[in-house]
Amino acid sequence: AVQAVGLRLAAQDATLEECRKQVAQLNGLMVERSGIECLSMEQGLVQFYQELDRTPEYLPWGVDFLDENLTAETGDYIVLGGYPSDGKTALALSLAYRQAQDMRIGFFSLETKPSKLFNRIFSSVAQVSGERIKRRTLTEDDHFLLEKRAEEIRGRKLFLVRSSSMTVEDIASYALANRFQAIYIDYLTLIQAPGRTEFDQTTYISKALHRLAQDAGITVVALSQLSRPDSGKIKPPTLSSLRSSGQIEQDADIVLLLYREEPGVLRSRRILDVAKNKEGRTGRVPLLFNGETQTFRVDAGRPIMQNAIPKEPSYEQVQIH
Repeated sequence: AVQAVGLRLAAQDATLEECRKQVAQLNGLMVERSGIECLSMEQGLVQFYQELDRTPEYLPWGVDFLDENLTAETGDYIVLGGYPSDGKTALALSLAYRQAQDMRIGFFSLETKPSKLFNRIFSSVAQVSGERIKRRTLTEDDHFLLEKRAEEIRGRKLFLVRSSSMTVEDIASYALANRFQAIYIDYLTLIQAPGRTEFDQTTYISKALHRLAQDAGITVVALSQLSRPDSGKIKPPTLSSLRSSGQIEQDADIVLLLYREEPGVLRSRRILDVAKNKEGRTGRVPLLFNGETQTFRVDAGRPIMQNAIPKEPSYEQVQIH
């Protein structure tokens, strides 16, 4: 249709009035393109009361604190940040596996083969040592536990995608073609993107992922490395720790930060910090991490160490009438 309008505009015998009509038609075509929505107050009121009669469906997480406080829906852009080796991939796999019980989930890995990710999932679900799976030294009990959970694994709608050379556009096309309702990207700064510097590339990627979530109605969960403090001392992260670009913090609807309660201690508890939540509460939950099976469980037995809690500047909300 756009090409036809252009040809009519290029016609030698087209009058000024005819050109105005064609330009108006072209503007109409551009405004009606996908991704643009206009809602009047009357339409909003009708839609509001219709929605009240519907039980909302939010993403399940398998962690009570998140299930109670995160109202994540289709089209949200979520970031899970962490320092290297603190378990963010393991946590992401666990969350994706839980959601794949009822949803089609795509897990795009830019640095790990799908077969290795599957081994980690099976180890976690069956509670069998990942090291024994890797070295093929499984016991009879291990085989029994794996067989016991095989049917459950088979039924999950989770798809592991190797995406080492993909762009955001490639990921979007693949996600739409496979009808994924939510996608995980491990991790954000490894996506191919234009730009001379890492800052430019990360800014482009974050904006593109945000548009993908909104325009396609797909929930996007992107993993991100966190920047080390300038002093070199590892400390609990804040939103400003998100690596390379403040655009990530600005674009995200929800930001989760995963870190060790005791920096540098191998068997330290992990703290999962809901650092940003546009439509709900923020807060922290302590997690026990089993590296052998790559599993997390909430530890409500003792409070979070006070010296592990980063101090953020206080903000006040005001009402504007």
